[in-house]
Amino acid sequence: MILMEEMNPVYSDDFLKKFIDAYVSESVLIGSKQIPLDEFESKIREAVSKKLDISPELVAELHRPFHWVLIRGAGIEAIFDFQQPVYRGDKTTVALRREYAVDGTGPHREILFRDYREYFAARIRAFRED
Repeated sequence: MILMEEMNPVYSDDFLKKFIDAYVSESVLIGSKQIPLDEFESKIREAVSKKLDISPELVAELHRPFHWVLIRGAGIEAIFDFQQPVYRGDKTTVALRREYAVDGTGPHREILFRDYREYFAARIRAFRED
């Protein structure tokens, strides 16, 4: 049985690098075809949680910078197209803009680590306190 303490690690640069690598890699794999945004987020949460043996709630708590960088293109070209629905009842979707090799996302990973490191640390501390 995994204790909650083990599933919600204390912040470290090593953990953050592993988390960023897992999140970006899973995003590229899951988003290789156009997919509804809510399904995209849910599948990433599940995959990263299993890969790193952490709670899906922690993954959800840390997802915002990935959307800013990977979907919105904060500081770099976005990897994904974010498509708003045209017709009532359609869902917002995301899809890779072009084919990306997982190892071709190094600049995105660097921005996430460099620019959002303090954000991640604060979110992890807040999550552990709840």
